[in-house]
Amino acid sequence: MQAQKVVFLSDDRKVLNVVRLGDTTNTKIASPKEVVLQTYHFDMSQINFVANGGKGTNLRTGFLNPELTSNNCLTCPMRFKGCYTFHPDQSKGNLSMIRSIVRAYPNLNFTTYNSEVESKLIEFINHKKFTKKYIRFGTYGCPTNMPIEVVKLLATKVGKWTGYSHEWHNPVKKEYFKYFMASSHSDKPMFNSTLANAYGFRTFETDSTNGVYCPSYRGVTCANCGLCSGTIGKGKTNIVIDKH
Repeated sequence: MQAQKVVFLSDDRKVLNVVRLGDTTNTKIASPKEVVLQTYHFDMSQINFVANGGKGTNLRTGFLNPELTSNNCLTCPMRFKGCYTFHPDQSKGNLSMIRSIVRAYPNLNFTTYNSEVESKLIEFINHKKFTKKYIRFGTYGCPTNMPIEVVKLLATKVGKWTGYSHEWHNPVKKEYFKYFMASSHSDKPMFNSTLANAYGFRTFETDSTNGVYCPSYRGVTCANCGLCSGTIGKGKTNIVIDKH
């Protein structure tokens, strides 16, 4: 199907949140042509860069340069090196999405979350082609940039989701981890799963044995799995994966 998007600013107006309904070419997420919901979170510095004529992606240092991502990537330790979104195909895809948004909103007159945005999200959830009923929070950027009521609405209405964030040190963000996994790394003491578990969160940790191995290596898609869904979702233990 032709992808559809709804956009709205974070409460501090520093991040543009995008909820996209459409199929995906990422076969780890869902089978080709399965219609899913995905969220993207772009720093307004990235939006302004493109709107003001900035071109291209820096495939050495990351999508539109990491210095433009302080608001949407926040405390992620992979922000300057190692993030999987630095892959050329994903970088170019994100750049293309920003360009399409700038064309649709040439004056960058975005609103924050309101009843009109909520109505559009309900339309997406009830769309006749949205049969898979799965949402991937944070396909790009940190999904805690969305108001928690949006996360609750989407997770409750859709029923199956995955989401990840490094913001688990921030007590203001605690409620998000009912829905999201605490992104962790065995080689980063301040971001390892032992510490995150002590905070009461489930973790998704790279290069570790502290949990159940991600079913993607058996060919199971995220849309069929849904284990990475915080403390109230489907899973009950940590999930681990090779470094990526």
